[in-house]
Amino acid sequence: MVAADGDGAASPAVGSAAVPRLPRLPTHIVDRSRLLELLDTPAPLVILRAPTGFGKTTLQAMWADRRAAVDAVAWVGLDDDDRDPVVFWTTILDALYDVGVPIDRDAVGQRAARRQVRRAIETSPSPITLVIDDYDDAPDRADADLVDLLRRFRRLRLVVAARGHLRFPPGTRVGLDTVVIDATDLLFTAHEVADLLTAHGTSISEEYAATVIEQTNGWPALAAALADGAAADNLSADYIRSHLLPQIDDVELRRFLLVASIPNPLTADIMLLLTDDASAGDKLRRLESAGALFATME
Repeated sequence: MVAADGDGAASPAVGSAAVPRLPRLPTHIVDRSRLLELLDTPAPLVILRAPTGFGKTTLQAMWADRRAAVDAVAWVGLDDDDRDPVVFWTTILDALYDVGVPIDRDAVGQRAARRQVRRAIETSPSPITLVIDDYDDAPDRADADLVDLLRRFRRLRLVVAARGHLRFPPGTRVGLDTVVIDATDLLFTAHEVADLLTAHGTSISEEYAATVIEQTNGWPALAAALADGAAADNLSADYIRSHLLPQIDDVELRRFLLVASIPNPLTADIMLLLTDDASAGDKLRRLESAGALFATME
């Protein structure tokens, strides 16, 4: 089934021929069957929630690539521009079009774009899976709107990746079956580290794999860096400097992060005591959204 869009072009056919525009996968892929099985769970909402460097994008892309052979899987990677509701819903509309979901693209504006997304889901001849990466960059209202779509249409399934707990908190999805894959789930197991080292052509022993686990605590980005041959000395500090700190422009917030790296457990009350900063709770939430903190409620 095809439908003409606003400029006369026809949507591609829904099905296996319509391939989502996925990000580039790493050269060395680790078998993460245990997590792919969780993504296959038929819950309408799946949330991957963890800081930067835990492999959320890679896992989603691996699963979407496999799933696209049987379902319409639309991939959306967000950035700062998508905090605008008009841009956000238009981006989703484009992703649906890319995988052949019949849509009418004549209308413009926030309400029109959102309404067209709803209409596209409603009239699609096949189920739709919408995968949204970097969901922290979605508009504030997006949680409620997407949950509403999930409640209205059984044919829709949503998989999102976020760094913090501000998106899709439990209260917004009461009664909606949800699978949450968190940072603890995403940590590499010893077996996965061994697979990673083997994929890099490294001659390994159980002792060496155990050493990598001990040095990285199973953090996928650091384990991959070690497998690539990076020196273990100061690897964590270098990763923080190169990947995490550039996401935090606020100098005061960066100083706060240095203090926050000391206590364990880390709570707003403890940070208030250490810094005498009345906005400690807000700063912790901002750091979590930037992917600089381990994403647990504590």
